[in-house]
Amino acid sequence: MSAPVVTVDGPAGSGKTTLGRRLALALGLAFI
Repeated sequence: MSAPVVTVDGPAGSGKTTLGRRLALALGLAFI
């Protein structure tokens, strides 16, 4: 089974990178 791909969309300055890093850490996934 392949790893899931999760995307986060939103305007600049809304915390997408912070959310992505925390989500990846919580789920044990890579953050790219």
